[in-house]
This record gives sequence, structure tokens and C-alpha cells, in this order.
Amino acid sequence: MLKTVSTQLALASDTLSEILAKDNTSGPYNIAMDSGYGIDFSATAGTGTSELLDDYEEGSFAMTASRITDLTTNVGRYTKIGNIVTCEINLSWTATDNSGNDVIFDGLPFTTATGTETSTGPVLIYGTDINTDVGAATVLRIDDNQTRFFLNKAMDASLASINSSQINSATTLRSTFSYTAS
Repeated sequence: MLKTVSTQLALASDTLSEILAKDNTSGPYNIAMDSGYGIDFSATAGTGTSELLDDYEEGSFAMTASRITDLTTNVGRYTKIGNIVTCEINLSWTATDNSGNDVIFDGLPFTTATGTETSTGPVLIYGTDINTDVGAATVLRIDDNQTRFFLNKAMDASLASINSSQINSATTLRSTFSYTAS
């Protein structure tokens, strides 16, 4: 049976070859699957706990930033395949509160999974008023069960957080990173 909703095809009892053989000349369609179903790769040998691809999504998001007083560029894009989220961000600001407190960026598109605290990089951060130990020696720290990240000094053995007095005016941050969503 062929079920058409908008411009999507949903598989019910017919096989894909039966659907493609039907007189369907009104235009291109997508194959839609009910929740909990996906593309099953179990015919291939593997040792994983699941061989079902049941989630794919692309989108955009915007961040908020504590200690940043003027976020002028705020572009975020993501792709989610299964539970892995890959993000691209481009953020710019003209000033911070210069308080010396940690800068926290919030608004990742999905909450991170438990037990997945991650330091990831590289992060490109540049501007006119950045301490020399920040710059290219910066990584993102993403805590578990959160939608936020911090900036940390990669050259510091303790991965100390970067604070608002270390990145002040006319700063841009760009990065591509991945994390595991809950």
C-alpha cells in the first residue's frame, strides 16, 4: 500500500520495488518512515549494538554568551546523524564585561550525553585584544548533560578556563566540532 502525505512516500506493506513499479509520475518524492524505524544495515557484519540509521537532521542555531556584552555575529549550523552532532560556529563580539569570570556559550542544538565531557578543537579565535596564551591554543570544553561550552587554554596542563579579561574587544571565534547527544 502506498501512502502519500504532502510530497513524501511512506512504506506500509509494499516493498520499495513494488512502490517504484507503481505508476507514480506526479513528481519526486521522499521515503518517510514511521518513528522508531530507519535504514537497517544488519545484513552487514558488525559488532555494534544497533545497525539501524533512524535519525538525520540539519539545521541552524544561535548561541547566547555570558560575559559578552555585544555579540555581533552569531551563526551556528549543525548536522545530526544518529546521536553524533557536528556543529560549525562563527561568533564575533565587540566587548566583554572584563570581569575575569569564565565566558560561557550556551545554545547548542542538542543536550550532550551523560559521561561525555569533551575537550575538542581546534578553535580559531582572533582579535585585537587577546592575551597571547589564548589565540590558537584554545579548545572547547563541552560538559555532559548541557547545551553549553567553555573555552579552555590547551597549553595549560589543567585546561584552565579562558575568562572575559583574556578575550576582550573585537574578537571572532570559529570552530567545527562534534559531540554525542543524549
